[in-house]
Amino acid sequence: MASKLLGRTVCPLCDCDSAHVKIKTDKGEGKEAFPYLHCRECDTQLHTRKQSQAAHLLRKTRPEKTDPPVPAVVPAAAPAPADDPEPMPPPAAQKPSLLAGWLP
Repeated sequence: MASKLLGRTVCPLCDCDSAHVKIKTDKGEGKEAFPYLHCRECDTQLHTRKQSQAAHLLRKTRPEKTDPPVPAVVPAAAPAPADDPEPMPPPAAQKPSLLAGWLP
């Protein structure tokens, strides 16, 4: 029995807060699948039989909490080249060393 998880709700029998709301995915052609509730705490399955019951169950269903979305890695933008870079100033003239005449 293949099924898809639609969300979670409170179990009406044991008040568990995380009962699964599922729907069958392997129904035959032309057959309508209705959502059902499956509680793992009390091992209960409650099936809906009509569209009105299914709508009531889906109104009480909250979306499944999943892992937070992973932010997309955006490469850092390279700095734009300057149109006319400022020329670097010439190096300052160095004072002659005191030992300039003494060393070969």
